[in-house]
Amino acid sequence: MTPAGPKTVVIGVMPFNEQYIIGEMMALLLEKEGYSTEIRSGMNNAALYEAVKAGQVDMYVDYTSSVYYQLPDREPVDRWAPEEVYAIVEKGLTRDGILLAGQLGFRNDNVIVIPSAWAAEQNVITISDLAPYAKDMVFGSDLVFHAAVEDGLPHVEKVYNFSFGEVRPMDPSLTFVALQSGNVDAIVAYTTDSRITLFNLTALDDDQYAMPPYHAILLVNGKRGEDKNIIAALSPLINGIDSATMRQLNSRFDVDKEDPEIIAREYLVPRGLIPA
Repeated sequence: MTPAGPKTVVIGVMPFNEQYIIGEMMALLLEKEGYSTEIRSGMNNAALYEAVKAGQVDMYVDYTSSVYYQLPDREPVDRWAPEEVYAIVEKGLTRDGILLAGQLGFRNDNVIVIPSAWAAEQNVITISDLAPYAKDMVFGSDLVFHAAVEDGLPHVEKVYNFSFGEVRPMDPSLTFVALQSGNVDAIVAYTTDSRITLFNLTALDDDQYAMPPYHAILLVNGKRGEDKNIIAALSPLINGIDSATMRQLNSRFDVDKEDPEIIAREYLVPRGLIPA
């Protein structure tokens, strides 16, 4: 039986690893329920937001703080408590006629990363735990994080009341190499970067909420969201993928150069979510 509504469900994806993979998962889950799908890639989150709002794209995965920054009348925050940001975002989405169908489980935040061996030796788990050591550490930062007063390194140092001994701004492609070679002691990275696991690094918990939370969230055009079968088809993704799992999947794309459709299928099939 063909599902009711427009024939093809249009899924938007941004042009990077996890977006391609999750987009393929969404398509496979919907196709299992009889929907035809089209994956439309290449747009950034601002363009996708407007496209979903207008009904040109039916759904896509965004991140809580990315949406927060797009809201014209967003409530200012000093500490980025995830629940508070989520509530502000959900309110703004509802006003724009977009359904927030839920969180996927992983986050793509900025995180401070250190070698796991040193973290274990010093029992450093949170950014607060760095306080006694920061003045003697060299921090490698990308150029954006280095200068972002509201949510980057200046805000981290203000909230935690410490400063790194030296900060070296650099191209983000060089930060992991610098950490591996010992040229810096800590770097900023993204939660789902596969190199965190690959290089045996520890991502520190932002226990004082100095940096914005980027929970992956599923956004659906309000009209499409009225189709309960679509929401039910996608429900296995809600709270279904944690950050460690997303790093592993991203590694298959980034390091092993696998096709995202194959990665998605080989994630869903063993879990009984789609037929082999």
